[in-house]
Amino acid sequence: MSNYYKVFFTITFDYSEKKNKVITKFFKSDVDLTTNDFPENINDTNIYKLWNKHALKKPLNDLNPDNEFNENKASNKKIVTHRIVNLKTLTEVFNS
Repeated sequence: MSNYYKVFFTITFDYSEKKNKVITKFFKSDVDLTTNDFPENINDTNIYKLWNKHALKKPLNDLNPDNEFNENKASNKKIVTHRIVNLKTLTEVFNS
């Protein structure tokens, strides 16, 4: 059986509301990840590195925001990962 994880995070980004008006927005969320979300096998050792790359490439609306965002208006994404839990073993994964 492959590993699967729940990631709790906050994403911050600049969002262009109107011409010449950029504001910083953020939302907190969580997502479930499986080996199907990555080209390589995920495990407790590499999940943090793979998650950060994955989250920065994903459209904002795929990361479970409260509101819909126009991806073309967003820039400077930054991810803060609060916790990753291995749902197979029900243990927290720590960044090494």
